[in-house]
Amino acid sequence: PLTILREGNRLDVRVTPVLQDGRRMIGVRFKVPTVIVKENFTGAVSRSIDRNLRDATLVVDVLGKLVTGQTSVKSVDGPLSIMKAAGDFYEAGFGPLIILMAMISLNLGLMNLLPIPILDGGVMTMLVIESLMGRDLSVAMKERVVQVGLVFLLTLMVFVFYNDVMKL
Repeated sequence: PLTILREGNRLDVRVTPVLQDGRRMIGVRFKVPTVIVKENFTGAVSRSIDRNLRDATLVVDVLGKLVTGQTSVKSVDGPLSIMKAAGDFYEAGFGPLIILMAMISLNLGLMNLLPIPILDGGVMTMLVIESLMGRDLSVAMKERVVQVGLVFLLTLMVFVFYNDVMKL
């Protein structure tokens, strides 16, 4: 049973999923609405900053929920799911595709700032630690920290690829 609210009227419909490409489908597809707003330069910059702050806050919120276990790690998508989404957005039009590329760029930029040793955020964290200590860490210690970061990222990549393959 499926309840649909259409033009203020409630409609109860019974649907039967059809097996298609190994997935149960009910024939519902959503279109991404695209609104083009003409702005002057300062208005466009202001709108861009607002949108990026909102999206960055969302990314940080989701990361926090992943760490605290409020969101399942199975919801994390990798390159295969991103390619599928890119195809869907391409079909929706040029505007939605540009928005997706901007979101991916913002996500990658924020992930790079995480305090994971091999990423830029990890390097900045190490520099802060060294400045608080008043001396450099030994080369051997830095190598170990980078190795731990590399192992963590490789493990994360394997997990994300596994998730992608299991979803497909």
